[in-house]
Amino acid sequence: FYALYKYTERMNLPYGRSDFQYTGSILGSLSLYPILAIVGFDNWSNFDEDGKVSLLYQMIAVPSGLFLSDRLYHKWKLTNGQATIVSSAPALGVYNTFMLLWLIKAEEWDEDITRFFVPLIYGGALAHGYWAKNYVENKSYSRDDGSFLSLSAGIGLFNSFGLMMITESDNEQFNKLLLLAGINGFTYLGEKI
Repeated sequence: FYALYKYTERMNLPYGRSDFQYTGSILGSLSLYPILAIVGFDNWSNFDEDGKVSLLYQMIAVPSGLFLSDRLYHKWKLTNGQATIVSSAPALGVYNTFMLLWLIKAEEWDEDITRFFVPLIYGGALAHGYWAKNYVENKSYSRDDGSFLSLSAGIGLFNSFGLMMITESDNEQFNKLLLLAGINGFTYLGEKI
């Protein structure tokens, strides 16, 4: 806490930049999971029985993610609103990548599939952030616009669950497509509004 306080003490830290740093720290933390998946969760637990290596990794990865994201914030020259939108994109990337992979391989994911899919899901988070940055690059957004888009995505997810309950569909593929269409469709509609 003190280190972060000293780091940000003289910083102009609008909400968008703060969101961006927070997302960077989360991505830093989550970067452990592709490593665990590639090595194999059982193999890792044999190697790191007490979890000390994982904890040390997290202690380094979280602040590193924050610092690296702050560098990107400056390199990309994001406005407060643009940073808010780009910050919410990795969560959408995790959701979209997971749902698409779940559509492709609906059965239980064995260890070999997990070794491949978990890094893909993490890559989807990074890719969505980059794509969002390219999308907002020459556009004017406020932080409220970014919050509105996040709210739109949430309403889309809520409505998808509502439609699944109304239709009482047992078709798993249809339900997955409905969830994907809901969150992405409402995010698109929010952008158009």
